[in-house]
Amino acid sequence: MQIRDKSNQYWRSEVIGKYSISGDRLMVNISSSLEKSSTGKIITNTPINYVLFENGKFNIDNRVLTINYTTYPADAPVPTVAKFNQLIPID
Repeated sequence: MQIRDKSNQYWRSEVIGKYSISGDRLMVNISSSLEKSSTGKIITNTPINYVLFENGKFNIDNRVLTINYTTYPADAPVPTVAKFNQLIPID
């Protein structure tokens, strides 16, 4: 994600981790969160232990990745859907 700060400088946020799939199951474990300046210099590197897309199941249909997973916005789990379109580079 790229963001512009109050002084009009760009910086970006990245997460580092590993993912695995088994059948239609998707497991994503995030191990670090980085903030980088517009030049790519690391500003902060924060170790974390975070599971992304808890109980995730995925499918790809017509170049759209759909992930069904669980979120916890309050006291109870909520089924959640995220969709990602495939990016196709154009020369």
